Amino acid sequence: MHYAQLGLTIKRIFSDLSILPAKTIARLYDELLTKGTMGRKVLSINGYQKAYLGVHYQVGFDETQRANFNPIPLKDNYVKTPEFLLAESGLSPYYNRESVLAKIRENYSGYLSNTHASLAHWRRNPNFPLIINNLRKKGWRDWQILAAMADFLLHEKATQIAPPANFNSQDDWRAAFKTAYAELKSTDEKDSYMEVPAEELAGPHFEPYLNKVPADILEVYGLQKNMDFPNFTAFRAILDARFAFYSDDVKELSPFNF
Repeated sequence: MHYAQLGLTIKRIFSDLSILPAKTIARLYDELLTKGTMGRKVLSINGYQKAYLGVHYQVGFDETQRANFNPIPLKDNYVKTPEFLLAESGLSPYYNRESVLAKIRENYSGYLSNTHASLAHWRRNPNFPLIINNLRKKGWRDWQILAAMADFLLHEKATQIAPPANFNSQDDWRAAFKTAYAELKSTDEKDSYMEVPAEELAGPHFEPYLNKVPADILEVYGLQKNMDFPNFTAFRAILDARFAFYSDDVKELSPFNF
């Protein structure tokens, strides 16, 4: 039973940390059990201790002063990645550029439907091109910026329709907010316009919407979000390294061709 529990735990970790579709995860896990003979690779009683000590530099670990129960520093430069855990380089075999570009084209249409009235207003602001160019300098492509804008506007409007103060519980508010968001998303912005200053796009309120774009657009790459609390920075890193997230775009569809 101990090893059965370990197997289930490994599968859960594998599933939670992966951004592959659930069916693909299930197939790969079955291959680990059969072709990889994972079921016969049991650990000795001190196997966890050996694995833990094997991924730390002694000097770096000692600096945390674990013996004194001091907090571990926020920086993690004392951790080293074993060679067998290093990420592969190059584009993923799951990456299909033609499919990705087709989905980006499709998404442009939806994003523009939710933002075109606001974009018309923002273009009259002389600072708008500077705001967009600053976001580009941070490595964001135009379709990703537009995705964040659409999410930001929909969130602001849904909050106006379903303000948290009007509900007795978080569950009731979330349900009302989700309904309002979905309805707004399927509505052309000419019928839901709400003025939002362009300067909001350069402030801290907009940044979280931009940072979570990698998690929001995983379906563009045939991937899916499996974890409850995703690491957006890690998502962007893997998409950049393995799925050309940093470069793919359909520039002729961009509304930012200043």
